Amino acid sequence: MIDRAAGALSGMLMEGVASPKTGAGKAVALTMLGPCEQCASAVRKALEGEAWQVTGFSAAGIGDRAMEEMIGQGLFRGVIDLAPGGVGEHLFGFMRDAGPNRLETAGKMGIPQVVSTCSVNHMTPRKSRYKPGYHERRKYDLDKFRTWLRMSPEELARVAEAFAEKLNRSGAPVTVVIPKRGWSSVDAPGNPTYDPAEDRAFVEALRKGLKQEIRLIEVDANMEDPEFARAVVKEALEIF
Repeated sequence: MIDRAAGALSGMLMEGVASPKTGAGKAVALTMLGPCEQCASAVRKALEGEAWQVTGFSAAGIGDRAMEEMIGQGLFRGVIDLAPGGVGEHLFGFMRDAGPNRLETAGKMGIPQVVSTCSVNHMTPRKSRYKPGYHERRKYDLDKFRTWLRMSPEELARVAEAFAEKLNRSGAPVTVVIPKRGWSSVDAPGNPTYDPAEDRAFVEALRKGLKQEIRLIEVDANMEDPEFARAVVKEALEIF
């Protein structure tokens, strides 16, 4: 560990670092969670192949709050928001609450963004605060500590309205890319919370609420399928 620390210090002293605010600093913020890790890894690799610097943020509440703050400091030239579930978590007061400004800072800063839907159709209320009806919800146990509950169509429509309100304020290009065969590895055929028909409540409400300039694209794949990652990269390179 000491050797690595010395190497890191040496590298910082000897190697020039390009500021992300310059043309040489092609810096991108990327959100992800474990259930969309394959997609995030494929997107990162493809962008790095095009000379972009990619900084990843775990969108579990704290990480995406930090990302919004760093976007506001002008440290990125583009955002790929694979996992913006913190918007709904804030709306309903759940564990991955990312604060009131989630999904807003890039638009205010005039930074282009590609937005997707990992975890948006699931919620994570504290088990000690479950409402009576939550026990009957379809669920997926990530591990013995974390359980994702399926959102209702009504809740999904409310989240979509919040997305539209935030994204419509953007002063830069925005593209929303939604997988039609599940929004994460948790949300895949054969899993108890997989329900593309109910997800339409979100898609339809979002399409209705978004201003005309914002593109909404649906891809016939699961978020973790390679073709979905390719679609995200294609849209990102076009608007970045």
